[in-house]
Amino acid sequence: MGFTHVELSHGLRITQIEGMVRHLARGTLTVTSVHNYCPQPIEVVHDAPDCLEYSSYDVRERRRAVRMTKETIDFAASVGAPHVVLHLGSMPMPGFEKRLARLAQDGAILSSAAVRVKLGALRRRAQPAATVRNSAAPRTSISSAG
Repeated sequence: MGFTHVELSHGLRITQIEGMVRHLARGTLTVTSVHNYCPQPIEVVHDAPDCLEYSSYDVRERRRAVRMTKETIDFAASVGAPHVVLHLGSMPMPGFEKRLARLAQDGAILSSAAVRVKLGALRRRAQPAATVRNSAAPRTSISSAG
C-alpha cells in the first residue's frame, strides 16, 4: 500500500495480535502509536474506543479501564510504539452542545447568553458528581435508647 508508519487501532482483536507481531517483525512498518484499548477487550464485539470510560460512575469500570490501559501500554512497548492514544471519558450534556453550537454559528459565542448556557452546563455537570459522592459516603444511623 506504500505506507511505512501505522497506528494500531482499538479495534485490533487479541486473535489478530500474533499475526500483527509477525508482520511487524519483518521491519517494513513502524508503529507510531497504539490506540487504547489494544488489544480490544475480549467482551467487546464491535469497534468501540470508548467501551470503558475513566469518567464512569461505576468504580469497577474505571478500574478495568486502568487495567486495560496498562495492558495497552505494555503492548505498545512490545511493538516499539512511542505513543498511546487515550479517550478519557465523557459526560452526558444533553441540549448544551446544540445551544452553544447555534450561538457560535450566530457569532454570539462570547455573549452573555452563551456564558449563561456554559454556567448552566457546569452546574449540571457538577450535580451528579456530588450526588454520587454523597451516596457513596458511609452511612451511619443514630438511635436513641429510650
